[in-house]
Amino acid sequence: MPDDPDRRRKLFIAAGIGVGVVVVAGAFLSAGTPESHVVEATPPPVELAVPTGTVFVHVAGLVAQPGVYELPLDSRVFDAIAAAGGVTDKADGASINLARIVQDGEQIIVTPAGTSVTAVAAGRLNINRATASDFDLLPRIGPTLAERIVAYREKNGPFPSIDALGNVPGIGDVTLAGFRDQLTL
Repeated sequence: MPDDPDRRRKLFIAAGIGVGVVVVAGAFLSAGTPESHVVEATPPPVELAVPTGTVFVHVAGLVAQPGVYELPLDSRVFDAIAAAGGVTDKADGASINLARIVQDGEQIIVTPAGTSVTAVAAGRLNINRATASDFDLLPRIGPTLAERIVAYREKNGPFPSIDALGNVPGIGDVTLAGFRDQLTL
C-alpha cells in the first residue's frame, strides 16, 4: 500500500467503485434471466353453470291424458308424451320428432294417422288446411262438428279469420274461446 494518504484514498475509492460496478452488473445480468421472472399463477376455479329447473308443456290430441305437465329442464318430446300417458291407438307417432328438446310453454299436439302435417304449424292448427280428423282433436269438437267445419269451409271458401269459425252452426263464442289459442290461419 502506498504511504501517501491521498493516493490510498483514491485507491479505496476506485476499489469501491469497482465493487459497485460488479454488484450493479450482476444485478442487471441476473434480472435478465428467465428464472428470475417466472410467476406461477393459479387460475381461478371455473364453475360450470348447470341449468336447473323445470318447464311446463301442454300435451294435447291423441294421448291418454291430455294436459299441462311440469317436466325437468332439457326434457324431450317423448318425455312429455310419456307424462301424458302415451299415445292412443289412433295417433300418428311417426309425425312427431320424439327426440326434440321441449321448450317452456309450448304445446305438443299428437295428431291422428293420416293427418295433414301442414295443418299443424308451431303447435297450432291451421283452420284453412285442417282435415276433419285435425278438428276432432280440439276440445268440444267431435267428429260430427269437425265434418261440419270442413263442409262449411269447402262451401264458403277459406276462413278469413279465426272468429269466422263462429259462423259454423254448433260453434258459439264459448266453444271457440275454449280452443282459440290452438288455432292459426
